[in-house]
Amino acid sequence: MYKNLKLTIAIAFLAGYFVSDVINHAGIDVISEARADIYGMDYYDLKSDSDFKRAVMSIVEENCRTDIRVSDHRTWHYCGSNSSYAP
Repeated sequence: MYKNLKLTIAIAFLAGYFVSDVINHAGIDVISEARADIYGMDYYDLKSDSDFKRAVMSIVEENCRTDIRVSDHRTWHYCGSNSSYAP
């Protein structure tokens, strides 16, 4: 059963890489670029900005929740429309 597993994984990886490269070369963005540039502040500036932290915490507290399964400490995070879903 596992005789060709390494070969199958390698082919799947290479095929995915090839498709991703072709899509990106064609100018199609499957995943949009994330940028942390607000008023000239980069990631590190925002990470240490107390007002930005407070705003993010407020949004997360109002719109998200976390469930923890005690038996194995597995954690699920839900935000937005799926915040009422329970595993």
